[in-house]
Amino acid sequence: APELLFGAQHYGAPVDLWAVGCVVGELLLHRPLMPGPTEPQQLKLMVELLGAPSDRIWPGMSALPLFRSLGPALPDQPFNEL
Repeated sequence: APELLFGAQHYGAPVDLWAVGCVVGELLLHRPLMPGPTEPQQLKLMVELLGAPSDRIWPGMSALPLFRSLGPALPDQPFNEL
């Protein structure tokens, strides 16, 4: 889940829902959905598939512990403007 990659300390239902969605996607595609070997690569694959997160659509994202080191490297993606 992206919040875990950004260093969130609390594990909750959103992490479980993310995992369920990934498993369903992998079952439908018959392959790994986002096979990134490193955390930055994993985030890049998430952005390519779903769009870049922002504080507007994910309040508090920029306050996560690892956002400063990983967040600015995320490529822009127009999907978050839908």
